[in-house]
Amino acid sequence: MIDPVRLVTALGVAIALLGTVFTSAGVVPWPRFWAAVFFVLLFWPIGLHLAARLGGRRAFSGLAAILVLGSIAQQSGFGTMPLPQRVRWSVTLMAPGDAIRQRIALPPPSDRLWKNALSHPYRPGITVCTWEPVAPDSGVTVSFNGTQPVALTALPRFGDAGGWGWYVLDVPVALLRQEPVLDVVIRKDGVGSPVRICGGRDDPRRRGAGDSSRLVNGEWLATSLSDPFLSSTGASMENEFPGRYYVELRLFDAEGHASGGIWY
Repeated sequence: MIDPVRLVTALGVAIALLGTVFTSAGVVPWPRFWAAVFFVLLFWPIGLHLAARLGGRRAFSGLAAILVLGSIAQQSGFGTMPLPQRVRWSVTLMAPGDAIRQRIALPPPSDRLWKNALSHPYRPGITVCTWEPVAPDSGVTVSFNGTQPVALTALPRFGDAGGWGWYVLDVPVALLRQEPVLDVVIRKDGVGSPVRICGGRDDPRRRGAGDSSRLVNGEWLATSLSDPFLSSTGASMENEFPGRYYVELRLFDAEGHASGGIWY
């Protein structure tokens, strides 16, 4: 006689396998399949054995029905929460004159956490996220509050050696005590390799939201912040969600860790 626990568990694996058919176009189905199989093999037998021992056949049958029907609903997409599109994106600075701006609203001097952070010997720095290391011939610079532009390639960098990472431009602590805003401009001043600056979704409720802009035909615009991207159908989509550039103020400790806080 077939063990009913094994039978229900095998049915759960079969449903996970069938669910690979229902994944959206362009989405690899196997990570979800293996994740589902892991939980089915790990938790289903334990729960089913406990239900049978504590509640008998009715409890076992009821739990088995819940697990199977719930698995079918999950794999077919019913009841799932829609994930936001374009959680992370980028903008490419290609031609001389291309530029973006991120205004970082600093806390008021009376803010307790801000005062505490500035009282420690942290090293403040503006961090600029790029999708990959910037080529030496890129001609991209960064400046803030009208200071002299500095080449990104002249700045220290942390992150993935061959991919996602941050360049760090030091900021005087005295300036942070005086200025309410850091107005950071990243500009391509010459011909050379393009640079992809990171960006992503923003919370419209946060203080300072909407302070990202892109220079388009000589005008700073708060729309079309990113490069065009394609939907699952291959159609080009517009910037329909609020976003910001990953240009931030971080306070680094003596070991170089951003443990003093992050503001953007």
